Amino acid sequence: EYLKKNKLFITSSHLKQIPGIGDYISCSLSAILKNENCAVVDGNIKRIIKRVFNLNESSKFFKKQVFYIAKELTPDLKNGIYCQSLMDFANLVCKVKKPYCEKCIVKNLCKFDGKQQKLNKKPIINKLGIGFFIRENKNFLVGISKKKLFQGLYSIPFSDFINNKENTEKELIDRIILDWMSLHNISQKYQILGYVNHIFSHFHLKLFVVDIKLKSKINLVNYKWMTHRAYNSKPKSSLMMKVKKLMICI
Repeated sequence: EYLKKNKLFITSSHLKQIPGIGDYISCSLSAILKNENCAVVDGNIKRIIKRVFNLNESSKFFKKQVFYIAKELTPDLKNGIYCQSLMDFANLVCKVKKPYCEKCIVKNLCKFDGKQQKLNKKPIINKLGIGFFIRENKNFLVGISKKKLFQGLYSIPFSDFINNKENTEKELIDRIILDWMSLHNISQKYQILGYVNHIFSHFHLKLFVVDIKLKSKINLVNYKWMTHRAYNSKPKSSLMMKVKKLMICI
């Protein structure tokens, strides 16, 4: 959808404007295809930097330290060859388990002692949310998400994702639904279609999908009516792919 309406420029800043593309993909594509000197950091490159510079992965500054070092080491020329070489080196020599340190070409510079760091496991954060499948005949409401997690991707309306500490699950579900419907002046009956589980990097989400069948269309700010067929061609998150399976059941 984005490519149909816009010219594609292979630079990290332009690629990041495409829905669903973040720092890593935009930088790696522009570096490999155009040799842009942006810092490419994937899991492999992060592992090399962590070991060579003896960084503490449990530190709250770890990600910033890795990106700073990666940026400082990124060459002005032939960055595509450089970053791909690091990825290959990580897979062949600086492996996750049993790295070949004795064969490593930077072993005299590397501060890695051969021991794997034991990370302090953070407790899993479980959140709950509601997706609102608001439909009229063969159309349903869809908008381009402004949430940081799904920015630029097409989605049905979502509630905030809440960390439930005080209420039972049913109480929280009912409260979220009624508060959201009241805020948007919707008074129709609703039906819970089911839920999907989705794992994000920093929390686990249980998202319930609510079916609200309207007799006539309403206007909802930042949302528009769309058919299933039209929605299929839009960029969407993996979470919405799961949600859509519940929506198709209707």
